[in-house]
Amino acid sequence: MALSVLFVIYAWPTLGMWSLLIVAGFYWLIAIVLLIKIWDTIHKDKLKLKITMQELSLDRAALFPKDAQ
Repeated sequence: MALSVLFVIYAWPTLGMWSLLIVAGFYWLIAIVLLIKIWDTIHKDKLKLKITMQELSLDRAALFPKDAQ
């Protein structure tokens, strides 16, 4: 964030409002790349949440045997 402000301050005399557009575009690009990576991870089921839920149910059964049915 500080580098963005520094860029705008130093680029303002030459680029003016374009410096704000460049910074905004940079942050939009980062957001789009991260969203694509998140979507890809969720879509390809790389989170392994099913295995985690199975392990949690086994832990619950071990800790509370009378609740396990």
